[in-house]
Amino acid sequence: MRRVAGAMLILAATAAAAPEPVGSWLLACDGAACVLRHKDRLFSGAGVSADMEVRAVGRALVPVVTLRGLPDQILLASAMAAKAEASVQFPGAARVDLTCAIGDGGYVCAPSDAAVAALAAALPKARSVAVRVAVSVSGTNVQPARERSLDLAGTPEALARLRAAGAPSAEPGGWVGLLDRGMKAAGYKDGAADLPGLVARYWGR
Repeated sequence: MRRVAGAMLILAATAAAAPEPVGSWLLACDGAACVLRHKDRLFSGAGVSADMEVRAVGRALVPVVTLRGLPDQILLASAMAAKAEASVQFPGAARVDLTCAIGDGGYVCAPSDAAVAALAAALPKARSVAVRVAVSVSGTNVQPARERSLDLAGTPEALARLRAAGAPSAEPGGWVGLLDRGMKAAGYKDGAADLPGLVARYWGR
């Protein structure tokens, strides 16, 4: 009976976490955390993936690019040794560069405050968006720059459901400021000073 009950709990949790399609979007909620992302992945390779998601800046819902799958060592080193670049462009509008920072186990690339209002207004009405993303570490491309056009459908309904469920913030994680102490606690006696050699060794494998 215990095994049956455990299996039923696992199945229930899996079903609850399964993404629900809304037009061209997938909405997945796990407890209090909800993720609204485009159904088509921007890229996936070498263990690194990129998606376009929607997150909140204040009350505005804006497109962001999330990159996941970088090893923890690279995330710790990223403030000094890695670089992520991303941008979005709606039809008839100028390209908007996104600022990338560590958050949610990877990078979150979000618009600056000056671009929030325009992107929030354009997103519900747009039928497509061009997204460009690239990641490099110590001058070596993990993924070359990729640009992809994504078709958009059902966006107003998807945004309404995300807002009702509780949209995640576009603010990056706050542990970046603990970089030096975190590296020392992990056994790197010189903390941030060890990062260039660490990254070079990893990508030299």
